[in-house]
Formats: sequence, structure tokens, C-alpha cells
Amino acid sequence: MSLSGLVPSVVGLVSAPVGALGGAVRDATTTAVQAGRAAQQALRSVPGDLAEAAAVLADAGKQRGRRRVWRRGGRAYVEVRGLTGNGESHERLRSDVTAALRAVKGVHWAEVNAVLGQVVVDLSEDDTGLDKVLDVVMTLEEAHGTDDDPFSGTGPMPPFATAPAALAKAALVADCVALGVAAVRQVTPLPAFPAMLRVPVVMTESHPLLRRLVENRLGKPHAAVVISVSSATVHALTDGVAPVALDTVQRVWQLAEIRARQGVWHAREHELVPGGEGLPPRIAGWLPRPVPLPPGPVEKCGERTSMASVLGAGGLLAWTGSLDTAARAILATAPKAAGMGREAFSALLGRDLAGAGAVPMDAEALRVLDRVTTVLIDSTVLCTSRPRLLEAASTGELDEAEVWSAAHNVLAGRSVADLSHPGPWTADGWRLQRAAGTGSRRPDDPEGMPLDLYDAAGIVQGRILAGCDLDPLADALVGAARSGGRGLLLTEHAGAGELLPWADRVLPAGTSAVAEVRRLQADGDVVLVVATGDDHALAAADVGVGVLPPPGVPGHPCWSADIICGPGVEQVWRILVAVDEARQVSGRSAHLSMGGSALGALIAAAGRRRTMLGLTTSPVYGAAFLAQLGALRAARRLAGRPLPPRRVRGTWHALGARETLGVLHHPGRPKATSGTAAETGGTGPEAVEATRRALAAAARFTAGATGLRSAAHGAGQLATAVREELRDPLTPVLALGAAASAAVGSTIDSALVGGVMAGNAVISGAQRARAERALNALLLTQQTPRAW
Repeated sequence: MSLSGLVPSVVGLVSAPVGALGGAVRDATTTAVQAGRAAQQALRSVPGDLAEAAAVLADAGKQRGRRRVWRRGGRAYVEVRGLTGNGESHERLRSDVTAALRAVKGVHWAEVNAVLGQVVVDLSEDDTGLDKVLDVVMTLEEAHGTDDDPFSGTGPMPPFATAPAALAKAALVADCVALGVAAVRQVTPLPAFPAMLRVPVVMTESHPLLRRLVENRLGKPHAAVVISVSSATVHALTDGVAPVALDTVQRVWQLAEIRARQGVWHAREHELVPGGEGLPPRIAGWLPRPVPLPPGPVEKCGERTSMASVLGAGGLLAWTGSLDTAARAILATAPKAAGMGREAFSALLGRDLAGAGAVPMDAEALRVLDRVTTVLIDSTVLCTSRPRLLEAASTGELDEAEVWSAAHNVLAGRSVADLSHPGPWTADGWRLQRAAGTGSRRPDDPEGMPLDLYDAAGIVQGRILAGCDLDPLADALVGAARSGGRGLLLTEHAGAGELLPWADRVLPAGTSAVAEVRRLQADGDVVLVVATGDDHALAAADVGVGVLPPPGVPGHPCWSADIICGPGVEQVWRILVAVDEARQVSGRSAHLSMGGSALGALIAAAGRRRTMLGLTTSPVYGAAFLAQLGALRAARRLAGRPLPPRRVRGTWHALGARETLGVLHHPGRPKATSGTAAETGGTGPEAVEATRRALAAAARFTAGATGLRSAAHGAGQLATAVREELRDPLTPVLALGAAASAAVGSTIDSALVGGVMAGNAVISGAQRARAERALNALLLTQQTPRAW
């Protein structure tokens, strides 16, 4: 690890609690309360969940034989062996399964979802049981010779699966038991096992290569539980309270995310699958990523720190000849904070997105947001179901303005669905009719919908191009996609022509989005795709965000997407904004992790050990706690961020007064109200006196509030000024020296350096804040000279 990377890492570890002391205490308290409530709720019905978790773990791996079945109300989702997604055998099995189940008494319909490898059955609870459906499926599997085929054991679990919750509960129970055992061992004379016992588990958990080997064999959910239970066991036997406590909090957030995914699926299942329509009967052949997914800040931190840890432990072993010393060096430098920060943020983000209506089909996609470098948006997503007049040309006696007005009058109040039939469409003696040779084009087509304008006498007076109105959040969506230096690609679309210049590149109509995604991935980019009907591009993307079509527009959910949003783009905007937050959280967590590992290495090299209990026993665990706390604050800040102002775009210069009022009119807008005495009916002396007293009380309250607001503003100015002073180039050097002194036991020297540094920052910050207030006061008294 170079000095240029080590200094900011240690500074981040040392200065993180200083920069956010007040918020950190508040968030830590709230976190503890929420974690306690979530743990209490999660530990209910534990025996049944533990039994299911044991059955799931026993069937882990690529050769999974346990069938996933989900039923709620009259819907049942049943996995079928042999539904590979494409090929002749798949088609025969799909046809026979759906035909056989539809013939069962009480079954309303049955359709295959090839993406999930399941058959969805809508049945009557009174006439047909799930056992009958399973008997039919198993009979057909045996007839087609697929009864011995395994299910996919390494793919993502759908949101309705019960296995993730059972596995998370099992891990949480193991952490709680281990935490109790470790706490008891701290106050009892029971002998503790040597710390060397932790090394295999800690190395597997923190080293990306070793963890990837376990995940490829068992699958990510199963590997996480196995590693978690193993870690809880060895830390309980070796008096490791701090790591078990951190793992317990992380498990609570993961369980909350899983519960939110299940809840949003239960709420929106009938909307996503209204009546067996829109389920993909087959999928195209899936091609692997052309190159491996590039490492992000967390992966780079894990690889570098793990390699340095192994080399350092080897050097200590060669120097001292003590296995215990080498083992403690590995434990003191484990990069725990990097992964914990990203995992906490991703779990909280997934919970918040699901709570707002988004359906995360693959929760692991949220863990890739910190690596996204390019965003590809299908411009159809930016359009609504309202038609808009894009172009108009006069072909008769009318001028262009009159053509605009007449055509707009015919289109007013209509939807895209209204313009889907052959036509014509009339209003006030004017008629719009499809132009010859345009076929069945619609306003939401990329090329738009050409129409001819006829007058009452049947004479063509103009030719117009109808498209779709832009979503009021389209500008905000494009801005969020471009922020952070990411590349932006938009597909060519007539309705989004005003936003296409903002893209780095525009894909012409008819261009294969899948080929473009693969090309970008081959160049080293991590691609996020936002689309409303391109299942293939969403399947190829590193993060696929599928958007449901607006009401009245034909379409179906993109089951290949990692996250299903909409209708509307509010959640899409929040996901794009979360990309910046995810990158910052991962970067800060990586810096904290490297700082904690560096300080742990100094402690191990000095041969000193801390004796205090809690998270301060090791810089590694302190850094992990700060990373989790920072992730919590980032997720809350993102969840509380209001939607940006909506912008209504249009060809305002070509609209008349009536057309402009029609565009701006919103029937649901509340009417303005006033509280004057004349409007409320109070005009007598009593009403006047009551009004006077109310105004006096309001004035006193406003004066008090103004004083509090001024005090808070002054404190905020001081904190900002102190933070600016700490950005001095000498601060990293002094902080590194203070941290190193504390690590080797020279607490007096560390306190002196830290005290001088903090005191200088406070004094200089106060002077800066006072000077800024004085300057602002002088500027307020200035009179700007008037230019004549």
C-alpha cells in the first residue's frame, strides 16, 4: 500500500467521527432501536424457519433438487424441470404443461414464465389444491425425461421465494447465540480458544478470490449463510464480541430488505401478472459477459489489503517464528469495513425502493451500482401516454399557425391508445387521418405518427407529425444519468428529440441495444440499462431497470430486468441518483478499511494489544462500525431527498392561448385558499380583536423561531468553517502521526498532536466564520450603482 493511499485512509478513519459527531450519535441510537425491533420481529416463528434453512442448505449448489413453490390466494408459481428457455424440448414441455394444467378442473389459466423457469397457475382454492398441480407437473416431467434434471442453484432467487428469509433468519439466530456466548465468556473464567482459529474464516470472508470460490460452488445466498454461521461460531469460541455484533446489525438490515421485497411482490403481483398475459414463453439464448465484471472500490481494497496482510503475516512469521503473532497480524488487518459499508447501503436502498413500489427481482444488482460507468436509456421511457404535436406543415390555404391550432384542437384530450385505431379523429369540423403509406404507426413509435389534416370540405390543409409528450421528470432523469462523469446513451425517438443532444451518443432506430451493451462491456464499462420493452438488452446489462408502460399503452413487464419500476420514472430517478451515493459510500468504506488495516498493522508490528472491550478493541472493527454508520446516513439522505422540479416541455411558441391553457391545466390542482376575516365571514369587532391577538402571538413565535434559526445557522457556519480548516495539506500528515503514535502506545504524544490540530482548526474556523459574517453584513449595506 503506497503512502499516497495510506494517508487519506488513516485520515478518513480518524476524522470521520469528528466531521459528523452530532448526526452519528443520533443515527447510532436510532439504528440500535430499529435493529432491536427488526430482530424481535424476525426471531418469531424461528423453529420453522430454521428447519427450512437447514433443508435449503442441504440442497445447495448447482445440482439443486428442491422445487421452489410459492402460493398466495389463487395463484401458484411452480418450478418445472426442463424449462430451459429455448429449444425444441423446451417448447414441447411448455406446450404440454400448459395444456395439461388448463384441462384440470378449477384451473382458470396456466402460463409459463421462461425467465424464472416456472409455470404460473391461477386456480380456485375450493375446487383444486396445489397437490393436484404438482402431480400433473411431476407426471409430465417424467414423460419428457426431465424428472432427474437439476434446478438452477446459482441464479438469483425471485422476490417471492421464502428461502432467502429463512437463510437470513438462520444467520441472525447464529449471530445472536454467538453474541450471547461471547459476552458470557467475557465475564466468566472459561478458557478461550486461540485467536488463530479465526484465520480461515476471516480470510474466506475478506479475500475476494476465496469468497468467490465458495459462492461459485454454493451460490451467493447459501455461501453467505455458511460463512456467517462459521464466523459466529469461531468468534464466540475466541471471545470475539465486536465482529459478531457488527454481523448481527448487518444481518438485520439484510432481513429487512428481504421482507420488503416479499411485501412489494405481494402487493403488486396481480398488477404484474394480471391474467396470464405478458409472461415470456421463451427467452433468447443467453451469452456470458465478454469480460469479467471490473472490480470496484470494495474489490480493489479487499485484494490489495488481503495481499498485503498475507505478505506482512509471512514476514512476521519469518522474523518471530510465532504462528500466533502472524495470525493476529492477519486478523488486525482484515478489510472488513469495505464490504460492510456497501452491504449496509445496498440493503437499506433495496428496502426503501421496495417500500416505494419498485420490485427488485435480483437484489445483487444493487451491489453493482458503485461500479456503473455508462447508462443506456431507451428514450421510450422518457415519454408518456399523452400525444403531442411535434411538427406541422401547411399544404393548403391555411398558414402554419392555423394548422398547429386546428391539429392541436383535434388531439387535445386524447391518449396514445385513442390514436391506435385506424381513425379518423375529428373535432370542430377538422379531421385528422393517417397519412398514406404509414401503416399502423402510433405516436409512441420512434419515428412518430404522420397525419393529414382535413377541413370540413374534405380538403387536405396540412401534414403533421404526432409524437408522445415528455415526462415532466425526463430532464431530471437525463441529468442524474450524466452526473458523476458517466457516459449516457439514448435511443433515437421523435418524442425525445429535445433531450437527444444531451447524450454522448444516440443509437439510431433499429440498432441492436444488446450489441451495444456487449461492446461497452468489452471496453471495460459497467452498463446500466433503462428500458420499457427490450428484454434482451435488460438481460445483457450489468444492472437492468425495467419500466412498466404507462396506463393505456400496450406492453408487459420485462422479467429479465433486475429491478421493475413504474409506471412512471420516479423510482428510476432515485436509482440513478443512488449510483453516485453508492460510489461515494464504497469509496469512503474502502478508505476506512485501509485506514483501519494500517493502524491494525502498526499495533501488530509494535506487539501491543488493547484491553478495552467493545468496538475500540481493534481499528478494523471501529472502521467497520463507522462504515455502517456512514452507509446508514447516506441511505437516509437518499430516501429523504425530494423529487426534482417537474418541467413541462412543449412547442409553446406555436400554441395559442387556449392550447397553452389546455397544456397547463391540471384538474387535480387544489384551489388557493385564504384566511382573511372577510372570506371566513368574521367581520365584527370580536373577529378583529381575535385576529389582532393571533397576529401578536404569531409575531412573538416568529421572533423566537428566528432567534433559534439564527443560532443554528451560526453553529452550522462554524462547523463548516472548521471542516474547511481541516482540509489543510498538513492535516493528513499530522493525523497520520497522531494515529501511529496512538497505535504504538504513545497516547500522550497522540493527544498533544490531536489537541493542537483540533484547537487550531476551531480557532481558525471561528475567525473565518466571523470574517464571513462581517463581509456579508458589509455587502448587505452596499448599494448597487444603477446603470443609465
